[in-house]
Amino acid sequence: KQDIFNCFSIDESQSEEEIFNEFFDDKFFQEICEFISHIKFSDKKRDQKTVKILSDFVINKKEIFPEYYNHFFIKNTKDPKKISAIINKEFFQYSSFIERNQNLINDYLDKINSLKIANDTNLLLEFIDQILTKYESLKCKKSLLDYNDLIIKTESLLKNSDYVDWIKLKMDGFFDHILIDESQDTNNRQWSIIKSITEDFFFIETALNQDRKIFIIGDDK
Repeated sequence: KQDIFNCFSIDESQSEEEIFNEFFDDKFFQEICEFISHIKFSDKKRDQKTVKILSDFVINKKEIFPEYYNHFFIKNTKDPKKISAIINKEFFQYSSFIERNQNLINDYLDKINSLKIANDTNLLLEFIDQILTKYESLKCKKSLLDYNDLIIKTESLLKNSDYVDWIKLKMDGFFDHILIDESQDTNNRQWSIIKSITEDFFFIETALNQDRKIFIIGDDK
């Protein structure tokens, strides 16, 4: 679980409210109030709209943030709006304030989305783990093995020094040719099995009079 949150540089104990307070602290709201005080007497509709939105945000904070505040600064494409679409030219000395808001909003949304993805991924993995636990329990009760079990147990058997020589001896007379198809889809365990059953394929005495071959075919990987 911790690895998931580490991938997103997120503290798993952190809430959305804590992240909000991390980005939008008292200093941030003080700067907004100072900005409002400079443009609130403008007679331009655009400036008055800006004043209203910022004032509402100061009062209601995160309750209106997602649908209201950030849409005023950020396009639906997640790109920042032009300064001229937010304030009139006579207030362009506050452009840096607008740009800081836009960057802050994007950083905040990135972190919130990362938190949601990490939480959703963790829930999904927990759900899958429950399914696999139940699946393993059912196999055990019915004494069944699936395809992966056959691979895992075969590899384990061939790595067991108490039995591997005897198994190879028994297998030696059964086949002279090995065909490995779709080799690009062969995983490490399967290659381990192939290696175990072929490492003496050409070197033991019984191989001297045999025309033995290993044929491997597959796509580039």
